[in-house]
Amino acid sequence: PYRLMISVMYSMKSDGIKRFDLVAKSSGKLVSVPIALPERAPVARGARDGEPRRPGADLTVQIDAIKAGNAQVTVGPGVAGVTIARATTTPPSSLSDAVVTSKIRAMYTPGIRRCAGKADAGKQRVAIDAKIDPNGRIATPKIGAKAEVRSCLESAIAMWRFPIPRDADGEPTIVALSLALAIEPSPDVTPDGPQSGAPPDDQPLGMFVSIMKTEMIVWSVSGLEGTLREPLRSYKLPDPDATRRLTDDLTYVVKKRWERKPRPPASLSIVVMADAATPMQWIAEVLGAVRKTKTGDDLFPDIQLSSGFE
Repeated sequence: PYRLMISVMYSMKSDGIKRFDLVAKSSGKLVSVPIALPERAPVARGARDGEPRRPGADLTVQIDAIKAGNAQVTVGPGVAGVTIARATTTPPSSLSDAVVTSKIRAMYTPGIRRCAGKADAGKQRVAIDAKIDPNGRIATPKIGAKAEVRSCLESAIAMWRFPIPRDADGEPTIVALSLALAIEPSPDVTPDGPQSGAPPDDQPLGMFVSIMKTEMIVWSVSGLEGTLREPLRSYKLPDPDATRRLTDDLTYVVKKRWERKPRPPASLSIVVMADAATPMQWIAEVLGAVRKTKTGDDLFPDIQLSSGFE
């Protein structure tokens, strides 16, 4: 059951691991699904006192308590995107600027996002000046950022590895790295309707799929695609057709909002929240259903797993 997965996830999170791949069988095929652990769990403010809202508690009880207490669900601010504004190495070597940029974007952006999320701030600019030694490791980094972000990044970039830089004679060498990052925040998402001044299609939806013992619901923290009290869709469980219908309903949401306009990066996220007793095979089916359309296009590929409300 998911209860075992919850224990594993909390152990991973305490060790600083925030992303991993979950390999499972879905529709008879073995698939690998990238998973993120949310920086902050959804918070139910004003739920009835005394009701269990700790992660791993009965999810149906948690949701009933939130509804009964007329609580407001919010998700704290996080980081919507990291842009590499500049990545240069000097002097010229086999380790090109393009290789460095590609490696950071592919491997290290999640860690940068995690560190940037430690500061409750608006847009951030982060500057990193360091050496890449003959083994491809970062040395003597100097980081321009807020104190809490800087401390986190110092630990994170100590683990960065690049191809060995070689000079014109093919010998390993030292190069200087100059890196400039632009951090875009994702704002608080609340159920109070559209944020003032922003068109609905440009706002973070805060999409959720909550899996309880006998029901699965699709809703949004923003209230733009259903709410916890009045979900966009509800499916009775067990129902072997529920995941197909889930894919169809999410496909409709994506097409309605972004079929004819660019889709912002923050809109790719969805939180899958499950009761601790949910079988892992069923969770695997849901993860597959929310990632892609039937034709293989993106639905919500940035999946975060959650075990309940705070």
